Amino acid sequence: YAYMFGYPDRSFGPERPILRSEVAVLFTRLSVETGDPGPSETIYSDVKQDAWYSDAVHYLSKKGIIKGYEDGTFKPDQPISRAEFAAIASRYERYTGVSVELFPDVKPDYWAAEDIMNATAAGWITGYPDGTFKPLQSISRAEVVTIVNRMLNRYGDRNFILEHLKDPKFRTFIDMVDLQYWAFDAIMEATNGHDYQRLEDGKQETWLQLNEKDFYYDKNMKVLYRYQ
Repeated sequence: YAYMFGYPDRSFGPERPILRSEVAVLFTRLSVETGDPGPSETIYSDVKQDAWYSDAVHYLSKKGIIKGYEDGTFKPDQPISRAEFAAIASRYERYTGVSVELFPDVKPDYWAAEDIMNATAAGWITGYPDGTFKPLQSISRAEVVTIVNRMLNRYGDRNFILEHLKDPKFRTFIDMVDLQYWAFDAIMEATNGHDYQRLEDGKQETWLQLNEKDFYYDKNMKVLYRYQ
């Protein structure tokens, strides 16, 4: 199933920082079985019940996957930081990795140090060429897609993608025209539902056909699918 989508103007915004509300909806798509987990409740002072993301924020908060701030806010329109995203990813997968050396800009007593270590040990997220992690830096939509694909063991089939770009069923974006963009295949993997066959290495995929299936989410949470 496709789990990531673009904007109404048919753009994807690969370098655009992803917001905390968008991350809540993303992980809800991957978490909830078909059905309605219940209405929103007022948990955070800045999350209105009629907000498009409120049910997702409420659901993941009950699960302990996302958390707000000490002042009682969630800051839904704030770009999420790399440390915050690493923490959510670790909670979602309940991953406890082997001990790895921390980055020089992540101290052992930093609130997300263990989550960053776990996400790094799992191979989901990496640092920068200068050896730093930059925990406070916002994370882009392209980076998020790449990390989530690794978490779900999903990898784009380059040959299939290039052969089917003009297929009416293939979801493309007006700002994704550079076929050499570093996250091009990862974004196509995340935004196009497809049937596939796993290769012997246990990672790479051979896409068989587009299936047009999406992890769908709406405000009422009436139609959702679980990753299989």
